[in-house]
Amino acid sequence: MLTAEDTSSLPSVAGRSVSSNQLCLDIIFTKQDVLNVLNKLRADKADGLDELSAQFLIQVKEHIVHLLSSIFRKSMDEGLVPDDWKSVNITF
Repeated sequence: MLTAEDTSSLPSVAGRSVSSNQLCLDIIFTKQDVLNVLNKLRADKADGLDELSAQFLIQVKEHIVHLLSSIFRKSMDEGLVPDDWKSVNITF
């Protein structure tokens, strides 16, 4: 059974605002695009700053793809990218 989440009340994305000429409204992606990226995850990679393992994301990808797509679209529509999305933790 397929469920549909109510995405009308997603919170605003806290982060740096971009000027109106830098809005990301023309960036087009679909749920299938997000799923394609999730399908390319390697289970042996280290956790990200969110501490979610790639293995976990692989296991729940079918359940989270709609929500992730909605979050990414809201970020693009509002022209806001959370500062956390710009952080990288590189270890050797």
